[in-house]
Amino acid sequence: MAVKGVRAGVGGTVRLVWPIKNQARRRKRRCTAFADHWTSTVTKFSFDSELCESNAADHCQSLMTVGSRHWGNWWDGRGILNVKLYEFAVYADQNQMRRSSLGRVARTQGESLMSNRKFYHQLRSTKEVDMSLVVKASRSLPLSVMSSEYEKILKRRLTRVGGSTDDPSLAGFLSIFDSERLPTHFRDSRNNVKKGSTICFKRCRDGTLSAFADDQKVGTVKSQALCSALFDLYLGDEPVSLDARTLAANRVLSMVSDHEDTQPAMALATTPVTQGGKRSTRSPRV
Repeated sequence: MAVKGVRAGVGGTVRLVWPIKNQARRRKRRCTAFADHWTSTVTKFSFDSELCESNAADHCQSLMTVGSRHWGNWWDGRGILNVKLYEFAVYADQNQMRRSSLGRVARTQGESLMSNRKFYHQLRSTKEVDMSLVVKASRSLPLSVMSSEYEKILKRRLTRVGGSTDDPSLAGFLSIFDSERLPTHFRDSRNNVKKGSTICFKRCRDGTLSAFADDQKVGTVKSQALCSALFDLYLGDEPVSLDARTLAANRVLSMVSDHEDTQPAMALATTPVTQGGKRSTRSPRV
């Protein structure tokens, strides 16, 4: 997989055309306020606004949310150390999102979408929209630690989404962390994933989940339940980052909007940062 950014507009600013009606004016204000929040949050992380296939530059997915995974949690005291393990980004096919039942739900519910638990369940398990998860190591991480972390979490999440811990695709998924699978430049002499290394998990609508290290495919499994379990970690109940999940719902609203030119996607490329993003002070059990 390869990534490419969105070209900034001339002058680096966006001119908003304010409608006369008060209701529409209030709606624009909310969009603008969120655009600032979105831009501030995104610029904390080193992810591009589009994720494109290297052999099909015209087939791209749009950035939906970003966040980070920290060591431990606030309940066991380790979260106080604020040790970041990795950053993540979730991408989705915008055209598919607009045509999907998720898009119809988003257009109907508007901002109430952010508190709709059922919507997040639909988003994590959708069979209508191709999605991708990009994970970037924030420090040198042992392959064994990454494998055991995902195994423990995904087993719990598989039962949550209606799957089984005996799903054979789980073993196939975990095998991508075998040292023989990953390119040598991803690993150091101690067989750790190097800081800054990026792995992309691409989920297709038919339940196929493929893993890429740069442009090199390192594994593929097929399981709708495993796909749902993986994305449940970031979009479902008790997500890695509550802020990131809320950003995802807001971004879906932007994707399906009829006024895309004033939405966060454009602001991402052109609006200057006004304030730093803030990580949630409570890290849920994942």
